[in-house]
Formats: sequence, structure tokens, C-alpha cells
Amino acid sequence: MPEILLPTKAQVDALGIKVGTNVDAAGTSTLFARLAQIAGYTDQVEGYVDTIETLIGAANPVTGGTNSLFNYLKRLEDSGGMAVDISSCAPFLGTSSDKYVAQASVFETLLSINGKGLLNEFIICGTTIVPYCKITIDGTLKIYVRGGSGESSGYGGFSSSISGSSIMKVGYTGVGSIVPASTVYPNTTGTSGFVWLTHPLFFKTSVLIEIMSTSTTDSIKYRYTGGAA
Repeated sequence: MPEILLPTKAQVDALGIKVGTNVDAAGTSTLFARLAQIAGYTDQVEGYVDTIETLIGAANPVTGGTNSLFNYLKRLEDSGGMAVDISSCAPFLGTSSDKYVAQASVFETLLSINGKGLLNEFIICGTTIVPYCKITIDGTLKIYVRGGSGESSGYGGFSSSISGSSIMKVGYTGVGSIVPASTVYPNTTGTSGFVWLTHPLFFKTSVLIEIMSTSTTDSIKYRYTGGAA
């Protein structure tokens, strides 16, 4: 039977020193210290992964923004992907303080453009009756809201200027209030709402604005601005 040599106490003690204990600080002096160091690296990598996931964000966000990659992509999608060269757009303006609809409770076309361009704003209100507006971009309804029954009740619509609680009146005769603001876009609820955007509404193939009132004798105030390529 071959002789079995057992380690000496000194050898066991030396091995124990190299192994260390489970409370050793991260480092390279012992096996447990090295394991603690590797665990620290793992936690650091996991932290980097969490940061990257936050920066990327969740897929298919409801609203656009700049806090994550997916939010920014949504913002570009909502703006039409910046597909329009603004410098090539001829500006247009439409405004009226006494517009009457031809038929009650029937949407009629106020603006229709085929081609590329952008819409900066559209605001609307009635005199004594609530008017409605629809804005269709590239064949898809994006905004369907209503204005107030008079300037004191507030304007409905949208604007790409800095958000607030008031907006320049039709005819630029002062500042008027807006109906309850909404940060949701698209907004097709058909209820009171004013949509503040951080960018114009870009259209690549067409834009359509329609308005409706339940009365042919109640005048509508509106204004829209934009540019067409």
C-alpha cells in the first residue's frame, strides 16, 4: 500500500491564509477576497445594464419625449420624422373672427393641402356655441377636440409654442385663455382639450382641417399657421 503523506500544520495554515474567510474585503490577497472583487465587478456591470435599459426605455411609448431612445423615436414619429425641409416651405395663414358653417352638425373642410409641409397651430372657439375641429395628417386623424363657447370659455386646438395657460387671440388682439390643456398626442376624444406640442405637425403627403358647429348662425373664430413645400 503506498504511503499517504498528510500536510503539515504549517502547510494547512498557509493554505488557510491563501483561502481567507467569507468576510474578506474585495482584493487579491485571498481566494475569498478575489471572489468578493469579482462579485463587485458583477454588480457594477448590472448597474451599467440598468442604466442602458433606462436610456433605451420601453418599446411603443404612448407619448414622445427626450428621456429615452424609444420616447425620442416616438417624438420623431409624431412630428413626421422631420421629413420636411422647413426652409423650402412657403408660409400660410388662415384666420377669421366670423366664420359660419354651411350645415349644422356636419364637418366641413377649412384647409386641405396635398404635399409636404407643416402646421404650427390651429385654435378655435365659438361665440355662444361649442365648435369642433378635426386635424388629419397624412390620412390619419391626429386631433379631434372642441373649443369653448366664447373666448372667455377658452380656445381649443393645438399649438407648437411653449405650453402655458393662454394663447394669442384670433386677430392678435390680445391674449385668450385655453380650454383644459392636454399633453396627450394624438388626441381624438372629441372633448374639450388643447394640445401643446414641442414641434409643429409635419405632414408628408397631406393635411386636412375640418370644423363643425351645431348652429349655422353662431360665428366661429379660428386661426391656423404653417407652411407648404
